[in-house]
Amino acid sequence: MLWCSGIRTAVLPGTFDGVRAGLDLLPAEPREVWAKRLDEPEANPPHHFTNNGWGVHALQAA
Repeated sequence: MLWCSGIRTAVLPGTFDGVRAGLDLLPAEPREVWAKRLDEPEANPPHHFTNNGWGVHALQAA
C-alpha cells in the first residue's frame, strides 16, 4: 500500500511525499512499525540495505 501511495503521489501531484503520506492509510499498530521502517532509509544510503529480495528492503532502498 505504501509503495502504491508513493507512486500515485509522485505521478499525480509530482512530489515524493506519498510513501510517508500513505501511513495514514494503515491501522494504528502497523503504522508505527512502518513509520520506523521509513525513518531508517532517511538516515542511511541505499547500500545500507542488504539485497535479500525482501520487499521492505527494496522499498527502503528506493
